[in-house]
Amino acid sequence: MKSGQTRRLAASATIAILFATLLIAGPTAALADGTEYGGNPNCATFDESWNEGKVEPPADGTYNFGGVQITIDVYTVDLGQVFDWTSNTPIEAVIVKGGPNSLVYFYDPAATGDSGLHAPINPTNGQYPGLSHIAFCWGEEPPTTTTTVQDTTTTVVETTTTVEQTTTTVEQSTTTTVPQSTTTTIVTSTTRPTSTTAPPTSTTAPPTSTTVPPTSTTVPPTSTTLVGALGNYIWFDEDGDGEQDGGELPVPGVSVDLLDDEGNVLASDVTDVSGFYLFEGLEAGTYQVRATAPIGFGWTVPDASDDATDSDILASADDDAVAETGLIALGAGEVDLTWDGGLVVLVGGIQVTTTTQGNNGTLPFTGIETESIAGLGLALAGLGVLFLAFRRREDKPTN
Repeated sequence: MKSGQTRRLAASATIAILFATLLIAGPTAALADGTEYGGNPNCATFDESWNEGKVEPPADGTYNFGGVQITIDVYTVDLGQVFDWTSNTPIEAVIVKGGPNSLVYFYDPAATGDSGLHAPINPTNGQYPGLSHIAFCWGEEPPTTTTTVQDTTTTVVETTTTVEQTTTTVEQSTTTTVPQSTTTTIVTSTTRPTSTTAPPTSTTAPPTSTTVPPTSTTVPPTSTTLVGALGNYIWFDEDGDGEQDGGELPVPGVSVDLLDDEGNVLASDVTDVSGFYLFEGLEAGTYQVRATAPIGFGWTVPDASDDATDSDILASADDDAVAETGLIALGAGEVDLTWDGGLVVLVGGIQVTTTTQGNNGTLPFTGIETESIAGLGLALAGLGVLFLAFRRREDKPTN
């Protein structure tokens, strides 16, 4: 008896521990493991046939992309921002941007919901950075709805009455035809004897026919005009190599203009706290991006490597602060987020590298290091002494 009670108590304790573990386990892990990619990939990066819906900045709510409805719920856990999502259309991949890189969740087969998604972990503090934007990728357009009303036809069959000399026969036959081939027939027959002789009489009633014209309702197709976007990222190229290296910081507050192919300004933006800029709602065409560096800064060497991680804008020959991209051909519905720019410190038009960083992960505009300024001052002072000595030697009278 005591042995049975002991086993029951042990089983109850085990269930209680499992239940407590589920309560404190935190948010449900994502269905798919995220894969980290540098820069800002989009859905076409992985499959050109995929459609894309982008939420920026991420916030709670339901978003409609041409019939594809996606609901997201953003919340914060110990490691940082995460989110859950659901969709009325199977999703092939979700791209989560935060910090300099992106985390991509692929679903095979496609999924209609997931939870606990986040941006790539920041290696310096082990936390999830804040969410910059979320892109959802799907492979099929949502179905359109067509309503067809079946034709309705009603036919009334003729009615005939015949009166004979000694016998009167009344017969009525009615046939009604409705959809789904349903037929109803009513027959009534009455015979009466008579002793009166009368000449034969015949009466034929003309047939009666009624036709109801068919009714048809057609729902017009739904048409969606595809629009695109251009953007991306301005950062401080600390070592001046033209590459987005780990630990190099974004630069907020940089003015960026969108130009047409003739150099006219179409729109303007300013980089956000994470260094990003974006021009949305663009039709297919040719564009150009121009950026203006803050005072004391210039632009790093362009096209040092891959478009996703290098600087893509070239400084003007007339003004070190102004840089432009080449002409950009944007297709219908294309989202091109590869146009980055790297800033460097300039002193007298000369590039100077620095390791000064702020405490909040954003580049502060504090100039170059004190040691660099002191070294430059000493060099200028030495040149001044040599110049004065040379002048005195020239002014000394000759014997």
